[in-house]
Amino acid sequence: MDNMETLKKKPTHELVLGMTGSGKTVFSRGALIPSYQDRMSMIIVDTKHDPNDKLWQLADYSTSSPKVLIKLIEKGYHVHYIIDYNSEEERWSKFNEVCHIVANMKGQVVTYVNEAGDVMDCVHMPFWFDDMLRKGRGLKHWAIVESQRPSLIVHPNLFNNVGSFWLFRCGTKDRSAIKKWFDREDLETLGEMEEYSFMWSDGFQYKHFPKLNMEALRYDRTRSDETEPERTTYLDTIGIGDCVRLTEDLLHDAEGSPRDGGDGKGGDREIQVRLG
Repeated sequence: MDNMETLKKKPTHELVLGMTGSGKTVFSRGALIPSYQDRMSMIIVDTKHDPNDKLWQLADYSTSSPKVLIKLIEKGYHVHYIIDYNSEEERWSKFNEVCHIVANMKGQVVTYVNEAGDVMDCVHMPFWFDDMLRKGRGLKHWAIVESQRPSLIVHPNLFNNVGSFWLFRCGTKDRSAIKKWFDREDLETLGEMEEYSFMWSDGFQYKHFPKLNMEALRYDRTRSDETEPERTTYLDTIGIGDCVRLTEDLLHDAEGSPRDGGDGKGGDREIQVRLG
């Protein structure tokens, strides 16, 4: 059974960690999000409101109104929710409000947090976010949490309730914080990995992978329904068993990487991920 089928039957909270430019955001938006997006409502929490981040591309609608958010989620839409506040206290309060809304929702909902360090830290966690993490399995409410500052969010309630960890290259401080939690020598390599390569863990098992195929992970909103192939994602190629495996046709070496002057094709096939 591949990972896609496993996630359909038993989703989990996902945590994606790594420094800026390491590949975590491309992976989250090109692989993890589409694997949930086809079958449940989604809230994309935007704490920065940076137009260059293009978070709106992942959604059907964008709003900063809790009332509008509730109506859209109840109808099964994917919503870009803006938390545009400068003060930490206001951001945390508004994020807690979003999690409270989710807690009262019926049906499956996934909440994507693009920078967890903006809404929590290693000491304090919003009450309703904590509730979502602990009770999500029973309520069918899931979280995809991303951070470029792991040392700020190493909170026991977060790490205890996440099912899959996707670890990209980290700096010394962040690596030390993660290493203390996992207590595995294997995590030392997080500082040595190439950009867009990653390690998967469920807290017990670990597996390293070479570079992501950036071409396969791009999302394309321009294709019409008539020409669009059957939707699939990068996770279609990852299986769950004794370890996670990644098929070679979605990987490319440095010579094939667009970042290194190659053509970026790298594999035997391309995957179009059309969001929205």
